[in-house]
Amino acid sequence: MDRLNHLESLCQMLPGSSVSAAVYLPLVQTQGTFLINRNILLIQENKATLQELFTRLETNPDACSLRLLLLTEITADRAVASLVPINALRNAALLAIRTPLVAMIDVDLAVSDSLKRILADPNRIEALQRAATTFWVLPAWEAETHLTPEDAHNTVLSAVKGDKQRVSMLWQSRHLRTFSEDIFPQGHNATDYRRWLGADQPYRVRYARGYEPWGITSRERYTRMPYDIRFRGCFRDKVTQVASLAYTNTSFAALPDAWLVHQPHRLSAAASIATGRVAAGSNRVQALQQIVYYRGINTTKFMLHKAHSLVTSDEALGAMASGRYEPAVGAQFRNCRASLPWL
Repeated sequence: MDRLNHLESLCQMLPGSSVSAAVYLPLVQTQGTFLINRNILLIQENKATLQELFTRLETNPDACSLRLLLLTEITADRAVASLVPINALRNAALLAIRTPLVAMIDVDLAVSDSLKRILADPNRIEALQRAATTFWVLPAWEAETHLTPEDAHNTVLSAVKGDKQRVSMLWQSRHLRTFSEDIFPQGHNATDYRRWLGADQPYRVRYARGYEPWGITSRERYTRMPYDIRFRGCFRDKVTQVASLAYTNTSFAALPDAWLVHQPHRLSAAASIATGRVAAGSNRVQALQQIVYYRGINTTKFMLHKAHSLVTSDEALGAMASGRYEPAVGAQFRNCRASLPWL
């Protein structure tokens, strides 16, 4: 719910395009199979907020065509409620998409104006659809961390409104950098940003372990190899899914004339702990940093979450290597995939 401003911004960046968004609302209560009054009111308040957003965008002729899903989860553990079930949300949003192509774009990303032009060009769309086994990479950038909030905002705006020459200039002047290059460079290095800046035609990207680009591919490939719902929080959720696409012989190619730029925002509780940028006084951070005794050692719930993510990813990659991987998706996803008429 705290990313709705980004959702509205993204929807306004994609006029006429179909956007499916899944919004997560954790409901904490220690007992009972029925919702307590506090959570009933919480759902009502958030539904009203989402309805207001939806109505505002529906009446805007220059906005996207939005499908908005509200998903709730009841838990007694505040640490669990602080770990967004990101892959389950991605799968839910995927099920609501009715177009042959789908682009998984996190809500905090801004899209280049050039991408809007591609999506409005029937010939380009047809060409993307013909390459049914290709994942079209959208190179991702972000503002440098030394910039003031105002300068970072202006950098993002300049990068998405300008051309590639402007992006190159912002990179050379240390206003832009490649996404997450200081934390997890292997996530995007395979894209080869220097080559991309000089490219005027798509080029093949060689998959490397750890690669986690955003991009466009056929809906069929995503529904065949969706996101593993055992992941939540911030470790290897997208890395593992991209590896599964490579496992099913998906090829990767960089689009030379479209890109994404991350919009700065306050980090989630899990991400703030993972990056060492913890905000004082956060109840969600405190829940994740709670000390627990597990298998003979004192650790935190956050470290258990991290260990679970890494072990789950390693097991998935091992299953891919032996040719027996199937992502965990749950009965809900399987039933919807089998019964929704547009799928």
